[in-house]
Amino acid sequence: MTAARSFPAAAGARAAFGALLRDRTGLAAVEFALIAPVAVLLTTLGAAALALHAGGVALETGAAAAARQAAMGDALPGETRQEAIRRIVAAHVCPDVAGVCHWSTRWSALSGDGVTSPLLIESRAYVDPRNIGAPEPFVDAPPANGVYDAGEDYDDVNGNGRWDADMGRSDFGGSGDYVVFTLTIAQDVRHPLLWPVTGDMTFRSAELVVRNEPY
Repeated sequence: MTAARSFPAAAGARAAFGALLRDRTGLAAVEFALIAPVAVLLTTLGAAALALHAGGVALETGAAAAARQAAMGDALPGETRQEAIRRIVAAHVCPDVAGVCHWSTRWSALSGDGVTSPLLIESRAYVDPRNIGAPEPFVDAPPANGVYDAGEDYDDVNGNGRWDADMGRSDFGGSGDYVVFTLTIAQDVRHPLLWPVTGDMTFRSAELVVRNEPY
């Protein structure tokens, strides 16, 4: 029986390979190189999404503050309700603090009070709060289908000469009317990776309901 021969070179290679497998030198650097780009990307996207959320919160907070002001009638001397709403909401959405402004100055719109700005104020007036968001009454002619069809009789509550799914008047209301103000702003989307979902600009809206004082 022939004795097995030893091959020192092969044994040395196996030992060196084993030592290499056990060597953890530089492992942390490799892991960091793999994880860091993903972490930075997620952090950046999170910050962009948080900025959009903050704009929505600021608009809602401004609307709530304007509603409280309207309920108390606490306007500045000579200031209309619409001017007061604009002032209060602007103080929340775009305060006079360096670097803090949630609305986009790339977008502006003409409001019912004749002001063109990054804050759009729309209003709908109702004589009864139960009518808010409700359609104008109509006669559902046979065969009844539960929806308004052209030619059916209806009550033109808002007086605009056509049937509307919302009976509110597009004005600031009269004595004792309930007025729904819709506030809209645009926000810039800062990160391009969000653009396929949101575009480079997104819109936020909030509502507040106030009642006009009886004249």
